[in-house]
Amino acid sequence: WLRGTRKDPPTLDETIAHENKRQQLENKPINMLPTSYGRDAAQGGTGKCSA
Repeated sequence: WLRGTRKDPPTLDETIAHENKRQQLENKPINMLPTSYGRDAAQGGTGKCSA
């Protein structure tokens, strides 16, 4: 999910940082419909983050 910048899997710290960043991004937009969150979560990310 790092947009192909590196091939090796992310470390635990990177995974946690990624999750925290994603949570902040999801909590910010108030005008988005809750249903879009469910769809993104089912696809494993917020579209921007999913590989």
